[in-house]
Amino acid sequence: MAQPSQFTFINGPTLSSVEHREDLHRLRSKLISRGIGKQQKDRARSERLDKEKASTPPLAPKESCTSQTAVISARPRRKKPLYPTPPDTTSEDQISGVQSFLSTSDPYSHLNPGQAIALETYYPAFVLADRRCQQLIEYCIHVLWPGFRSSGDYPQQFYLAWLPQAASKPHLFHSMLCCASVHFASKTGRTRHLDSEQLQHRIRAIQSIRQVVSASKRTSTLAMAKSTDMEPLLIAMLFLAMSNDDRRHSKLREDCSLFTPPLKHLQWLSHYARGPLHSVHWEAVQTLVNKQGGIGNVKTFGLPWLLSYASLIQAAITLTSPVYPLHQPNSELYSYISPLRLSEMLDAQQRTKGMGSGFHYLQSIGVRTNLVQVFVDLGELSHIIQRWTDSDDPTRACLPSIDRLGDCRNSVQHRLLSLPTLAEADVQNFIILEDDNPVSSLCLPLQLYETCRIAALLYSISVTFPISWAVIARRESVLGTLQEGISAIEHQHQGGVLDLEVLDFLLWCTVIGGIAAAADANSPRGRQQRLWYEAQISKLCILRGIRSWRKMRDVVMSRFAWMERACDAGGLVLWKSIHAFYCHNPEEEE
Repeated sequence: MAQPSQFTFINGPTLSSVEHREDLHRLRSKLISRGIGKQQKDRARSERLDKEKASTPPLAPKESCTSQTAVISARPRRKKPLYPTPPDTTSEDQISGVQSFLSTSDPYSHLNPGQAIALETYYPAFVLADRRCQQLIEYCIHVLWPGFRSSGDYPQQFYLAWLPQAASKPHLFHSMLCCASVHFASKTGRTRHLDSEQLQHRIRAIQSIRQVVSASKRTSTLAMAKSTDMEPLLIAMLFLAMSNDDRRHSKLREDCSLFTPPLKHLQWLSHYARGPLHSVHWEAVQTLVNKQGGIGNVKTFGLPWLLSYASLIQAAITLTSPVYPLHQPNSELYSYISPLRLSEMLDAQQRTKGMGSGFHYLQSIGVRTNLVQVFVDLGELSHIIQRWTDSDDPTRACLPSIDRLGDCRNSVQHRLLSLPTLAEADVQNFIILEDDNPVSSLCLPLQLYETCRIAALLYSISVTFPISWAVIARRESVLGTLQEGISAIEHQHQGGVLDLEVLDFLLWCTVIGGIAAAADANSPRGRQQRLWYEAQISKLCILRGIRSWRKMRDVVMSRFAWMERACDAGGLVLWKSIHAFYCHNPEEEE
């Protein structure tokens, strides 16, 4: 039985109910005027659409060939750039190789000469008639996907794997366009007028996802896991999780970090690390992956890499272990390669002179080699990035490609976040135990390892894998934990003399913490932490005999993980702020 209407109008006005003739003429005139006005608006709208359609360049004719070969066809080039240069770009965009995709005068320049994508091979006419949908699809092909990985044929293979499927799967189609619209808005500064567009695609994608999930409930879980609909559903949810625009509406504090990291736009890290993944969609993604039997069973090109990359970003923001191991776009596991093995410009003397060599002290006091190597790799990666971003470096041609450098950066960050904590594992997982070693002698190695791990995490998310300090979870508590670790190491040496290596370790950890604490210097707790780090550096420098920032950098910091381009400015600000603790000539200040 139909539900009754909420409102019922009794004796409402009608033409037949009008008693006076003048009122009848007046009412009929208003109705006719309203109808004529509506016809005029519809006619004007139709003429405007015809003009826009006439000004749109014609699409390439459909070719009669297979889906693998019919995706490339001739298309006239545009005279004006389709995707404008964002107003907030820096020279780092050009260094990372992504600025060229936004500022090029020809959006098809990275394809073969005179070729473009023939969308009409898969998409119906009503989709291609929507100029905005066509622009967003082209934005994915020519900007978004090449920005993830630019070398080889990754954009074309990703296109072949997913765009044909999106034509028949609304959840994949609309989530893909929503992802492109959010990215386009962030790179061009056009956010307000695109909100309705993103909301429309998001709603349609969620509606289609619900229909697919509802249909899957009528089938067995095994049949759904083996169906061809699972992975398109998975990447659609992943697109929605990565397009979490709630961060734009939350009042995050301005990032006041003193670190100035390079390559922050590499693989769109600056965009997708603006905030955590959408919790509901990300949980759904993990559920689907579990139904597939793990990420190793996800085979469609590009999805395994994108899944592991999103997991890595989420772990870096929340300072937890990544959910998935790193995979290549072709679903193969990423094989570990030392940062220096990617380069051909270093001889054996350069490999042992610095670049993380200070971390080997942990190995000398019993910390396991596989754990120490993660810290050493962090120092080597810092050196490689420093050389890669130095345009005047004569050995730059011997350095790895931008994609290989990005993969190496992801690998080091993944291994660093996966390091065990003292609360999570047994002592034997950290220390090589010997029969003649008393239990009390293990306190210093364990405390040094844990303090070094926290400092290395702070350094990595600030320099090598930069995350906006404003969105880092538990940032003040992490600085507090580092402070407690440094104090505990000093407490164990009360009444004794700190070894030179231990002093250097403490100095590196304290300087990293001091620079990081500047981001929260406006809050009461942050101000207290910054003052504590400044006083601690002053005391350690007196014990170490360091009286200038140049000596601090060259003798201590460069032996661990340090990048002059990203850290020197913040380190010098920190040094000048504790200058009052020293009694030396101003000439030695720097």
